[in-house]
Amino acid sequence: MAQHEWYQKNTLKFLLIGLIFFCLVQAVGAATIVAAKDSSSTWKAQAKYICDGVNDQVEINAALSALPSGGTVILASGKFNLASPVRPKSHTTLEGQGKDATILNFVSEDSVSLGNSGYITISDFQITGKGRVYITSSHNVLTNIKVYNVDNSKASAFHIYAYYTVVQDVEFNGCEAIDVDRSGFLHTGTGSTSKTSNIRYNNCRAINCGRYGQYYGENHEYPDAWCTGFVPVENIDGENIIYTNCEASGSWENGFHCEPPRNGGDAINIQYINCIARNNGQKELTNSAYAPCSWGGGFVVVKGNYLKNCVAENNLVGYYVNNQGAELVGCIDRGSRTGYLLLLISEGVKMTGCSAIGSTQPVNIWTGSTKNIVIDDIEISSSTAKSTPGILISSTAATPSGVLVKNSVIKGYKYGVQNKASSKGLTQVYNVAVQDATTDFIGCKILSQSTASTSTSTTTQTTTPALTTTSPNGGESWARGTTPHITWTSSGSVGSYVKIELLKAGVVNKVITSSTANDGSYSSWAIPTTQTTGSDYKIRITSTSNSAYADSSNAYFSITSGSTTTATGLITVTDPNGGESYARGTTQRITWTSSGSVGSNVKIELLKAGVVNRIITSSTANDGSYSYWDISSSQTTGSDYKIRISSTTNGACTDSSGANFAIR
Repeated sequence: MAQHEWYQKNTLKFLLIGLIFFCLVQAVGAATIVAAKDSSSTWKAQAKYICDGVNDQVEINAALSALPSGGTVILASGKFNLASPVRPKSHTTLEGQGKDATILNFVSEDSVSLGNSGYITISDFQITGKGRVYITSSHNVLTNIKVYNVDNSKASAFHIYAYYTVVQDVEFNGCEAIDVDRSGFLHTGTGSTSKTSNIRYNNCRAINCGRYGQYYGENHEYPDAWCTGFVPVENIDGENIIYTNCEASGSWENGFHCEPPRNGGDAINIQYINCIARNNGQKELTNSAYAPCSWGGGFVVVKGNYLKNCVAENNLVGYYVNNQGAELVGCIDRGSRTGYLLLLISEGVKMTGCSAIGSTQPVNIWTGSTKNIVIDDIEISSSTAKSTPGILISSTAATPSGVLVKNSVIKGYKYGVQNKASSKGLTQVYNVAVQDATTDFIGCKILSQSTASTSTSTTTQTTTPALTTTSPNGGESWARGTTPHITWTSSGSVGSYVKIELLKAGVVNKVITSSTANDGSYSSWAIPTTQTTGSDYKIRITSTSNSAYADSSNAYFSITSGSTTTATGLITVTDPNGGESYARGTTQRITWTSSGSVGSNVKIELLKAGVVNRIITSSTANDGSYSYWDISSSQTTGSDYKIRISSTTNGACTDSSGANFAIR
């Protein structure tokens, strides 16, 4: 009886133990080992498939095809010779024993192909011969994959190809393209809907891409070779592509190369964080017979690109800022022929906290409309005297007055800032210290002179006090009942306060304010609902201490009876909107919504106690999000901060945080 009761009590326990054991056996069984011809006897003893060194893709693909969902094929240490693609299934893993332990040698022009429906993981092996990684699907992870010393039969070592689709959510960790006769990591595609999105590169390297042999097309149809390290956008659209701690060095042409998107839009949120580019432009640096390079850049970037704490060393050009502009924060160039080359700039460039050390030409603002270029807190230095300017505005720059250099130091160059396009306007300079120069500034308007300058020469331009109304400046349409944003600039001894008047047909219609701080912005005037409508209005701004300093809108704007949304658009700040607490030294995201005729770009300002504390960005895309607000570690703490966002083309479209937030 006692024995019977014991069995009753323990039967369920035995069943559970058996079930657990069965599951463990099944789990172990989901990992299938494939051994190479030269794998050790230990590996071969465990392997389900043993290759013979010829067409080894047959055994590997058989193992992959037999896997259940979630299964893994383990490739043993050794060399596998492949004559056609390896094709992992969706929701499976292909895993080697390390970049230099498991070798996949492609004897024909083929690949490890991540297609099907994606959700594939590959890791820890090397590809040689004529091979590559070819990705046409989404949701894949690649870790510790090395493509080494492959030939020039294909365009790149790692290739994401979007065919009338969006390839998204692909992550590269510790992947390398080393000594390849082609580009390293390439995104291309075909079709009007082709795009790559949410692609992440962490600790990846592209070394000597095209340096020893180059790609001239699959049929050698191109007259000139083109090999680069990383290419996030080429003939497709791209968004949210992030490179972190990556390196591109020794490339035939460029290290990191982003082209304008195919459809003429932005390369949205392409970020390079703590990346390095060295010795790129090998076509010209070490092969004079092929000179000159088309680019030779460490980083070739366009509008929608953001670089933070990147380093360029000994390239032909450190940072090639092309096609409308980009934002660079804390970047360094050492020893490149040209540190920062800006061309075809029409939308603006912002450089903050950057430096150029030992460059022959540290900064060259070359071509384009050159509007809204802000160079803030740059340090330019050379230990040996250079006969060139620290910052050059070339004669081909269309709007040199759109360039502002401020809070910077230039030493070791013949000229501090030289504007060769001064007949078209004067470059603006504020608090720039120039040391050891023959002439500090040529063709410049000095807004404020640094006391740290040591040059003996006088500047070529002095500051004349001036006020300039910037919004409204003609063509705007403001609705009755709205609170528009009036802006202006000032230079010289204009005074601390200004008066703002509304003119109609050239006659004062209303004094908007008899005295407000000369801080460049006023948003406290609500247009009365009874205001006479018309299309002959201007704003006039006048110094309260010297009425000789005044300016009016360049052309008429309109006051209409329409609502904010229908006539002028609506902006609503959504974050921060009150109550938040941000630490100094952090990077925060600012968000907003907009509707109506707001325009393509907005300005973002930080207010403290209702007064502009700093301009976070003078112009950024009106896409509802700005992720690059770096709060300075020296920012004054307080609980009376707000964010204000305004249309860059219509001062009536503006909004601030609903309540104060804190910076601690």
